[in-house]
Amino acid sequence: MREPVRHDYITTQGLKQFPLDSQTLAMDYRIAPPNTSQLLLTAARQQELQQWLHCLQEADLQPQVIDITPSVLCAMAAFAGLTRDAGLLHRLEQEWLWVAPRSTPFAYGVLPVGEIESTQQALVAMRMACPALGDKPVYYSSVLDEALPAGVVSWSPFTAFSHLHPPLPAQPTAFVLACGLALRREDS
Repeated sequence: MREPVRHDYITTQGLKQFPLDSQTLAMDYRIAPPNTSQLLLTAARQQELQQWLHCLQEADLQPQVIDITPSVLCAMAAFAGLTRDAGLLHRLEQEWLWVAPRSTPFAYGVLPVGEIESTQQALVAMRMACPALGDKPVYYSSVLDEALPAGVVSWSPFTAFSHLHPPLPAQPTAFVLACGLALRREDS
Protein backbone atom coordinates (compact mmCIF):
# COMPACT_ATOMS: atom_id res chain seq x y z
CA MET A 1 0.00 0.00 0.00
CA ARG A 2 1.03 3.56 -0.58
CA GLU A 3 0.53 6.54 1.69
CA PRO A 4 -2.01 7.90 2.75
CA VAL A 5 -4.00 4.67 2.31
CA ARG A 6 -1.34 2.72 4.22
CA HIS A 7 -1.48 5.18 7.14
CA ASP A 8 -5.26 5.02 7.31
CA TYR A 9 -5.27 1.22 7.22
CA ILE A 10 -2.61 0.86 9.93
CA THR A 11 -4.29 3.43 12.15
CA THR A 12 -7.70 1.78 11.78
CA GLN A 13 -6.28 -1.67 12.54
CA GLY A 14 -4.27 -0.29 15.45
CA LEU A 15 -7.31 1.35 17.02
CA LYS A 16 -8.97 -2.06 17.16
CA GLN A 17 -6.25 -3.13 19.63
CA PHE A 18 -7.07 -0.39 22.16
CA PRO A 19 -10.28 0.29 24.08
CA LEU A 20 -9.96 4.02 23.38
CA ASP A 21 -11.16 6.09 20.43
CA SER A 22 -9.06 7.91 17.85
CA GLN A 23 -9.66 11.26 19.57
CA THR A 24 -8.06 9.95 22.79
CA LEU A 25 -5.04 8.22 21.22
CA ALA A 26 -2.09 9.45 19.22
CA MET A 27 -0.60 6.69 17.07
CA ASP A 28 2.48 6.29 15.01
CA TYR A 29 4.25 3.37 13.36
CA ARG A 30 7.50 2.40 11.73
CA ILE A 31 9.18 -0.73 10.42
CA ALA A 32 10.32 -2.98 13.28
CA PRO A 33 13.88 -4.04 12.56
CA PRO A 34 15.20 -6.61 11.88
CA ASN A 35 12.00 -7.86 10.23
CA THR A 36 11.02 -5.33 7.57
CA SER A 37 7.61 -6.97 7.13
CA GLN A 38 6.54 -6.08 10.69
CA LEU A 39 5.56 -2.70 12.09
CA LEU A 40 6.13 -1.24 15.52
CA LEU A 41 2.93 0.55 16.52
CA THR A 42 3.21 3.16 19.24
CA ALA A 43 0.15 4.58 20.94
CA ALA A 44 -0.08 7.25 23.61
CA ARG A 45 -2.91 9.21 25.14
CA GLN A 46 -3.26 12.57 23.37
CA GLN A 47 -3.59 14.32 26.74
CA GLU A 48 -0.26 12.97 28.02
CA LEU A 49 1.47 13.73 24.74
CA GLN A 50 0.17 17.30 24.88
CA GLN A 51 1.41 17.68 28.47
CA TRP A 52 4.91 16.66 27.40
CA LEU A 53 4.82 18.95 24.38
CA HIS A 54 3.68 21.83 26.59
CA CYS A 55 6.57 21.23 29.03
CA LEU A 56 9.06 21.15 26.18
CA GLN A 57 7.64 24.33 24.66
CA GLU A 58 7.87 26.05 28.06
CA ALA A 59 11.57 25.15 28.02
CA ASP A 60 11.77 26.70 24.53
CA LEU A 61 12.29 23.31 22.90
CA GLN A 62 10.46 22.37 19.72
CA PRO A 63 10.67 18.57 19.28
CA GLN A 64 10.28 17.08 15.86
CA VAL A 65 10.25 13.51 17.15
CA ILE A 66 9.09 11.92 20.37
CA ASP A 67 10.43 8.40 20.70
CA ILE A 68 9.77 5.77 23.31
CA THR A 69 12.64 4.86 25.61
CA PRO A 70 12.95 1.19 24.60
CA SER A 71 13.37 2.19 20.96
CA VAL A 72 16.08 4.67 21.91
CA LEU A 73 17.88 2.01 23.96
CA CYS A 74 17.78 -0.40 20.98
CA ALA A 75 19.03 2.27 18.61
CA MET A 76 21.94 3.13 20.90
CA ALA A 77 22.86 -0.55 21.20
CA ALA A 78 22.97 -0.76 17.39
CA PHE A 79 25.07 2.41 17.12
CA ALA A 80 27.51 1.02 19.71
CA GLY A 81 27.84 -2.23 17.75
CA LEU A 82 26.44 -4.49 20.47
CA THR A 83 25.53 -8.00 19.38
CA ARG A 84 21.93 -8.35 18.19
CA ASP A 85 21.46 -11.54 20.21
CA ALA A 86 21.95 -9.91 23.61
CA GLY A 87 19.29 -8.38 25.82
CA LEU A 88 19.47 -4.87 27.22
CA LEU A 89 18.83 -3.88 30.84
CA HIS A 90 18.90 -0.19 31.76
CA ARG A 91 18.60 0.99 35.36
CA LEU A 92 16.67 4.20 35.85
CA GLU A 93 16.17 5.83 39.25
CA GLN A 94 12.85 4.13 40.01
CA GLU A 95 12.80 1.16 37.65
CA TRP A 96 14.67 -1.19 35.36
CA LEU A 97 13.89 -1.12 31.64
CA TRP A 98 14.57 -4.34 29.73
CA VAL A 99 14.53 -4.84 25.98
CA ALA A 100 14.55 -8.18 24.14
CA PRO A 101 17.45 -9.02 21.83
CA ARG A 102 17.27 -7.03 18.60
CA SER A 103 17.41 -10.30 16.65
CA THR A 104 13.94 -11.21 18.00
CA PRO A 105 10.56 -9.46 17.68
CA PHE A 106 10.47 -6.17 19.57
CA ALA A 107 9.54 -6.62 23.23
CA TYR A 108 10.28 -4.69 26.37
CA GLY A 109 9.14 -4.24 29.94
CA VAL A 110 9.50 -2.07 33.01
CA LEU A 111 10.31 -3.49 36.43
CA PRO A 112 9.48 -1.08 39.29
CA VAL A 113 11.98 -0.71 42.13
CA GLY A 114 9.27 -1.43 44.74
CA GLU A 115 8.62 -4.87 43.26
CA ILE A 116 12.20 -5.69 42.26
CA GLU A 117 14.89 -4.98 44.83
CA SER A 118 18.12 -5.89 43.04
CA THR A 119 19.63 -6.16 39.59
CA GLN A 120 19.80 -9.93 40.07
CA GLN A 121 16.03 -10.01 40.61
CA ALA A 122 15.61 -7.75 37.56
CA LEU A 123 17.65 -10.19 35.46
CA VAL A 124 15.53 -13.15 36.62
CA ALA A 125 12.30 -11.23 35.91
CA MET A 126 13.63 -10.15 32.49
CA ARG A 127 14.51 -13.72 31.50
CA MET A 128 11.07 -14.94 32.65
CA ALA A 129 9.25 -12.19 30.73
CA CYS A 130 11.40 -12.67 27.62
CA PRO A 131 11.84 -16.40 26.89
CA ALA A 132 13.60 -15.53 23.61
CA LEU A 133 16.51 -14.23 25.70
CA GLY A 134 17.28 -17.68 27.10
CA ASP A 135 20.81 -17.69 28.48
CA LYS A 136 22.09 -15.06 26.05
CA PRO A 137 24.16 -12.19 27.50
CA VAL A 138 22.59 -9.01 28.83
CA TYR A 139 24.21 -5.61 28.35
CA TYR A 140 23.72 -3.36 31.37
CA SER A 141 23.61 0.40 31.67
CA SER A 142 22.56 2.61 34.55
CA VAL A 143 21.88 6.22 35.45
CA LEU A 144 23.06 5.41 38.98
CA ASP A 145 26.68 5.43 40.11
CA GLU A 146 26.97 1.76 41.03
CA ALA A 147 29.31 -1.18 40.61
CA LEU A 148 28.62 -3.48 37.66
CA PRO A 149 26.24 -6.21 38.89
CA ALA A 150 27.15 -9.86 38.43
CA GLY A 151 25.80 -11.65 35.37
CA VAL A 152 25.72 -8.65 33.01
CA VAL A 153 28.08 -7.10 30.46
CA SER A 154 29.17 -3.48 30.67
CA TRP A 155 29.11 -1.21 27.64
CA SER A 156 29.57 2.44 26.80
CA PRO A 157 27.53 4.53 24.38
CA PHE A 158 30.68 6.46 23.56
CA THR A 159 31.98 3.56 21.44
CA ALA A 160 29.58 4.84 18.77
CA PHE A 161 31.44 8.14 18.45
CA SER A 162 34.60 8.51 16.39
CA HIS A 163 35.74 11.79 17.99
CA LEU A 164 35.77 12.11 21.76
CA HIS A 165 37.14 15.12 23.59
CA PRO A 166 38.21 14.84 27.23
CA PRO A 167 37.11 15.15 29.87
CA LEU A 168 34.64 12.31 29.39
CA PRO A 169 32.00 11.52 31.99
CA ALA A 170 33.05 9.12 34.74
CA GLN A 171 29.81 7.20 34.27
CA PRO A 172 29.26 6.73 30.51
CA THR A 173 26.20 4.47 30.83
CA ALA A 174 24.23 7.33 32.38
CA PHE A 175 24.27 8.86 28.88
CA VAL A 176 22.95 5.84 26.96
CA LEU A 177 19.50 7.31 26.30
CA ALA A 178 20.77 10.83 25.55
CA CYS A 179 23.29 9.42 23.05
CA GLY A 180 20.58 7.27 21.45
CA LEU A 181 18.40 10.31 20.90
CA ALA A 182 21.33 12.33 19.54
CA LEU A 183 22.23 9.67 16.96
CA ARG A 184 18.82 8.89 15.48
CA ARG A 185 19.32 7.77 11.87
CA GLU A 186 16.05 9.36 10.86
CA ASP A 187 17.46 12.79 11.77
CA SER A 188 20.82 12.49 9.98
